[in-house]
Amino acid sequence: GSRSLMVPCIKGSDALDFTGFHSYYEDLITKTRESKLTADDFQGTNISLTNPGGIGTVASVPRLLSGQSAIIATGSIAYPPEWSHASPDRIRQLGVSKVMTLTSTYDHRVIQGAESGAFLRRVEQLLQGEDEFYESVARDLGFDDPSAVTKAHPASASAPPLSATAPSAEPTTAPGQIDEELLKGVQAATSL
Repeated sequence: GSRSLMVPCIKGSDALDFTGFHSYYEDLITKTRESKLTADDFQGTNISLTNPGGIGTVASVPRLLSGQSAIIATGSIAYPPEWSHASPDRIRQLGVSKVMTLTSTYDHRVIQGAESGAFLRRVEQLLQGEDEFYESVARDLGFDDPSAVTKAHPASASAPPLSATAPSAEPTTAPGQIDEELLKGVQAATSL
């Protein structure tokens, strides 16, 4: 095609706070768009990040470039496939959350499988809010009240229970009958 993939490197990212990391990232994006990247912007890359999820890919196993240790790929953020045809109301009632798959392609000469798994587990822990991850990002961004981020929660967390219906609505199943749609959902989850 007429476009090519550019993978510049954020150097010294382990010593940057979120604001510094974001600023470095934005500078690289600007340099890329203005065709001002130099060879130095690409050198020293150990681990790279790719985002095939941006085009809808659920999981990806990218190939390593020469000299790279690992590539982390992010999949799309979506409801699990078994819920793709459920109504939004049903998804809210059941508290189904969107998920994202992270994969790691790594060079076994540099990284062992257990280390790669531990890294992905750590990323998940941080995304779940461990070690005040979101509060530290909020502090780095200058929020007056970093705890405000912990007060946010997904809409599914406050959905009405399954038995709740609108006052004038009739139940979808009579007492003693089985809710077939719910049963199918439970079976799909059990199958996984």
